[in-house]
Amino acid sequence: MRIQIDFDKKVRSQTVLALERFLNYNLIEINHGLTFEAIFITFIEKPKKTQKFKRKFLYKKYADISIPLDFSNYSELNLVDFNNAFESIIENIEVVNEIDVKNRDFKILKLKENIISLRALLPKNNLALEFFIENSKELDKEIHLKRMNCRKEQRVSNKRDLIKKLKGFRAYDKNDNKLLRPYLNKITNILENNLKLNQLLSPGYSEIYFSISDTLEDAKTEFPLEDWYEYTYCEMDYDKFESLDVINKFNYLSGILSSSLDEICRIDHLDKTTIEELKAKFQNDLKEFLTNGSPEQIEDELKAFSRNEKILLNRK
Repeated sequence: MRIQIDFDKKVRSQTVLALERFLNYNLIEINHGLTFEAIFITFIEKPKKTQKFKRKFLYKKYADISIPLDFSNYSELNLVDFNNAFESIIENIEVVNEIDVKNRDFKILKLKENIISLRALLPKNNLALEFFIENSKELDKEIHLKRMNCRKEQRVSNKRDLIKKLKGFRAYDKNDNKLLRPYLNKITNILENNLKLNQLLSPGYSEIYFSISDTLEDAKTEFPLEDWYEYTYCEMDYDKFESLDVINKFNYLSGILSSSLDEICRIDHLDKTTIEELKAKFQNDLKEFLTNGSPEQIEDELKAFSRNEKILLNRK
């Protein structure tokens, strides 16, 4: 379970940031149910007697709550505030159950028990507390990968109905290799055209994005912000790609992207027969493209696919 604290404040406390990393490092890989992707917690200092605390289902995916806590010094890293905030979360976390959600799938008592179990791991001194600030980049990267692993396992273990027609593919090269771009555009163009003959259904998204990098860990730093698209991840050897001729460049890339289609098929329980038909038609069309012209003609045609892909938002 992912937890964000005081996410709506412009300047967040260093103590809050340390606590957020501490909790996520230890909790984010644990599956507590599908209803909430994250819990957003806002601390309210010196609440009035008539204070109304938030209990919202935000964007149909987040639990958004506020709870009382007075800081001794909000702006500075502080072990006392860290421990008080930790205990306040334990004391108040069950208010998530007050959020009105249909068909709730969330194990709040398991989450509370998991948080309580972290008392033994709490920082014992300022040096241990500073670790969560001074190593923020490394910790955030590890937390993200843990989050991705949990999300994948949730999708694998919870088969969803296939309800949405897939309409397109996009490929994003995180290293922005200019030589690679035209090949990716040609491949995704062929795949997209073949969807008209081999209609593929998904659990809710209409586009698949290939995130490509030299390591899977780096490729997985991309994450869908909306539910109408989903990522699948590819690892490639850029030096090997650049050493190949035109035809083998296509063969190398098509193998990598086909494997990533198999992976998203496994994770989201897509129809394997349709995936295989789509891949077979893609290979036939690619072979036809590569055999109908000389390497020089192929390279000239690739120049027509030189556009850069940009991540699209609000394209439902």
